[in-house]
Amino acid sequence: MPSLQGADEARRHGQAGADFFRDVFARPHTVSPDRLEQANVPVAIDEVESLKRFTDLAGREVELHVIETEHAQGMVVVYLPAEKLLFNADLFSPGGPINEKSAGELYDAITRLKLDVERIVGAHGAGAAGPVATLAALKEAAKR
Repeated sequence: MPSLQGADEARRHGQAGADFFRDVFARPHTVSPDRLEQANVPVAIDEVESLKRFTDLAGREVELHVIETEHAQGMVVVYLPAEKLLFNADLFSPGGPINEKSAGELYDAITRLKLDVERIVGAHGAGAAGPVATLAALKEAAKR
């Protein structure tokens, strides 16, 4: 069970991230005006303290988990329980360069959260273009 101090820390990280994105989205996009600038509507920011569950438009259950890593405080990974699929950015991109420490942090978080992951998709590098890894491949990359 997380401590109250841990919950407060997670809340601060979520708040800091939300404040950053509110600031970015509120700025004018004058160099190359995009749809956000043209629509001139406020962007809704939904903060995630540690876990957020929702159902997407296709009826699929989605979980957002906040994990702490050296790479970033308040890193969010997306987990689709029915598909046993986990999406992450920066920590492990199948087919891309491997950072053993980041891969280990991701593997440890998946294990700690008891997520039933069969496939992992990365947001960057070759992973973004196609390859999908297994939890076993992540464990090997993390040298666990």
